[in-house]
Amino acid sequence: MFNSKVYTPFICKWIMLFALMLAACSSDDGTVRPLASDGGTEEETAYVLSGRIGDDVPKMLREKKADSISGEALIAQPGAIVVVFELDSVTLAKTGRSFTSPIKSEEGLFAFEEIALQSPYVLIENQRSFNSSTCLMCKNRVDWDSVFTDGSNVVYMEVVRAIVDLRKIKKISVNTLTSMKVPLWQKYVAEGMNVAAASDKAESEVLENFGVYENLGAFEEAADENSDLPFLEEIAGDSRPYSAFKIFLDLNKFYDKLLFNSPELISGRGNTVERLYMNTIKMGYYRVGYFAKEKGYGRCTESRENEVQYLDDYDGTPVSIVCRSGKWTIGFKKMDYTKGTMTDPRDGKIYNTVTYDIGGVSQTWMAENLNFSDTSLTADSALKVNLPGHSLCKAYDPECKLYGRYYSWIGAMNIGENDFRIYSVEANGDTLFLEQQCYDAKVKECPDEDYDCMNLQNQIKDHCDTLYTWSREIPGDYEAEKKCIDEKYLECDKNDYECLAKVKTTCDSLYGDKMLPSLDWSYGYVEYMSDKNKDDYQGVCPDGWRIPTADDWRKLLHIMGDAYGVEPLESGVVLYDDYATGFGMEKVVTDMYINEELGWISIDNSWWVRFLVADAAVYSIGFFRENEGLPLNKLGYSDGHEPTFFTPGDNYYSAFVRCIKK
Repeated sequence: MFNSKVYTPFICKWIMLFALMLAACSSDDGTVRPLASDGGTEEETAYVLSGRIGDDVPKMLREKKADSISGEALIAQPGAIVVVFELDSVTLAKTGRSFTSPIKSEEGLFAFEEIALQSPYVLIENQRSFNSSTCLMCKNRVDWDSVFTDGSNVVYMEVVRAIVDLRKIKKISVNTLTSMKVPLWQKYVAEGMNVAAASDKAESEVLENFGVYENLGAFEEAADENSDLPFLEEIAGDSRPYSAFKIFLDLNKFYDKLLFNSPELISGRGNTVERLYMNTIKMGYYRVGYFAKEKGYGRCTESRENEVQYLDDYDGTPVSIVCRSGKWTIGFKKMDYTKGTMTDPRDGKIYNTVTYDIGGVSQTWMAENLNFSDTSLTADSALKVNLPGHSLCKAYDPECKLYGRYYSWIGAMNIGENDFRIYSVEANGDTLFLEQQCYDAKVKECPDEDYDCMNLQNQIKDHCDTLYTWSREIPGDYEAEKKCIDEKYLECDKNDYECLAKVKTTCDSLYGDKMLPSLDWSYGYVEYMSDKNKDDYQGVCPDGWRIPTADDWRKLLHIMGDAYGVEPLESGVVLYDDYATGFGMEKVVTDMYINEELGWISIDNSWWVRFLVADAAVYSIGFFRENEGLPLNKLGYSDGHEPTFFTPGDNYYSAFVRCIKK
């Protein structure tokens, strides 16, 4: 902080410029008063100056040491010299008067107890030096012409400066942004612009270079915890020569890990964690704006709303960005849809819904995953019997608050275990049904440490394996194979290795071990569903809603493909952008790592999401990671025939349910 000291007599000279006279005589805030010598021949003002030399970091946490939050925040070290130059209040030229003071602390703080000045404008400079042994990344933050060696180490030099109007700035900050502003400010003053207007224009130009078009406050005034200027200071440091790669990596981490997560992910974790998470998200969006500017996309204006462009990821793959509400942001253009809500009368839960009516196709979906389990509240007697034990919450969402509930297929379909059988189709076409004990041994687990149960299960499985196998192996005739090789080798030159290899392959195919084709296992679905209408099957869904079919999902993807101009089966990624499509699909977060002390957050999540369907040959459809970057074909789509490992009655193979309106 700085303050003025009050001296008497209180004199203003008429020969001063009118604007400067008004400023000098002003004492509304009590910080600036005129100072005259005893003889009354000079007019001066005494100031107490204090501030900080160094870049701020985003105020994710309130730490005593800002550099503990970001190892690359450059801060002047104790002993470094701060120089204050008095500037002409009209031309910003140096008047010849200067003052020096050392840095007082490891936080880069400086202070001048009293400076007598005739002009309120000063230039503050500090030449910071950084040793390669203590700051490995400093080479990315400075110009190479200010580097010299010191024994076995490299010393990097950087001059930071700021022009400050001491009548306005309460807390002085000398940082990367002020250093960028100084030459522009001086340039516009030299071109005839008044000092205040030149300051505004210089700040706007610096901000626009980062893709920011709104006023974020004075660069020279220390940012409070709500300021966005520290985000730009971090980008400014990272965008120096040789370090843009770091921004690319941070951007990749942003969309790959943090984007499209549940907004409830950090709810209840405390204000500090919530602030850390939201500021990490904000940092990602500022980097998007920076790259959009670098690509020459210009400003996102109202007339360009919903316009889509692409950034190049660090490995050259595209990342879709869209002009949305005045800013470039990662995502996709908004399509036509109608949002709504519905209430499940069984337990009173309220769900968001979305309706699409495009190209003659109309669908209304729940825009959230179903989360129904309390069968004590439902009048459906079958559901009361069939659902218990066939739904669950995962360990990373123990109360199903983030992603809804996982259901086994028979639980979602409201099918009893006794109504369901597993069978195999032999190579000759015969159908062979598993015994009930074989089914139970395959789909039911023994309690932990119940070794009697486990031994019995293993005995049953051994018995079942003699009846039902995945494939049949026929032992080879070793002697016949050896004889074949010996005879056919005589036809090859001993150095003709290609001929010798073909001989071994041929003889092995004739006399080696043989594996019959794998059997086609199924789960009795057709037998159970033959008299059911799969297109109107309610299952676990509330009245008026039903379990969707694979064809329902294909129609949805056709709607998305038509809206975004891509192949339908490549359009799945847009379902994650709730603003764009209203569908509300989210990445499932399995782990979150938060270091509150150092101020960083890391999230492990998955693009793989599965949903249950009511079709005969398909038990679930899945969206999975297909490409790097974030193009429209980011996700693949799978709705193939039922996989042999999928067990409809086992919660291990459970998936989400998205009900569709009848």
